[in-house]
Amino acid sequence: VAPEIAQADHRRQEASQSRNLGAWECLQQGLVLLNDMTPEGTQQARDLFAQALKIDPGYCRAYTELAHGYHRDLFLGIAGSREETLEKLFEAAKKAVAADNTDSSAHYVLALTYQWAGNPELAYAEARRAVELNPINAAAQAVFGAILSYANRFEEGIAHLNRAIHLNPKHPRVYIYLCHLADAELCLGQYEAAINHAREAIAHRSDYLEAHVLVASAAGYAGL
Repeated sequence: VAPEIAQADHRRQEASQSRNLGAWECLQQGLVLLNDMTPEGTQQARDLFAQALKIDPGYCRAYTELAHGYHRDLFLGIAGSREETLEKLFEAAKKAVAADNTDSSAHYVLALTYQWAGNPELAYAEARRAVELNPINAAAQAVFGAILSYANRFEEGIAHLNRAIHLNPKHPRVYIYLCHLADAELCLGQYEAAINHAREAIAHRSDYLEAHVLVASAAGYAGL
């Protein structure tokens, strides 16, 4: 079964890629900048994704990553206008789904959009759809796990977050997955596990403030 799933995922990835080399190169350059998690890098990444879409207007992956770029501004709290950024996020995410309704990543960025818009029901539905479409999409599993945790379904959320980390332990944003996991464990009173996972997040990215806050909070509750 596993090889069949992997082959199906490879076919899905190929289908979401542009046949235009220039558009593909813009996307790859943008991904490197997006993973820097800096305001400057995020803006430059969005510019490159927009350039890819000028070359190939039907490029699903470029719409998905453009949406990620707007999500990043909201996540980092650096959006100049929350309403305007959310509107642009919605536009990119919906265009991603319209470009390929079978693309798992397109659905999970739409799930993130609904979560930011304060619509947890639609966020849950889109995240679940993303996981159904591609169970080995680590990012989709992580988003679904986080959304479940936001709904106080911590044990279910932990299962999906662990799945995400297991699927791609070297993902550039795995430290965020680990922090979501630590936060869910903290809410369940699993303080030692929360500390361990938050420290693991710090090992991946030492300047990520939330991980340090989680360590301190869990240690405080544990009386350490």
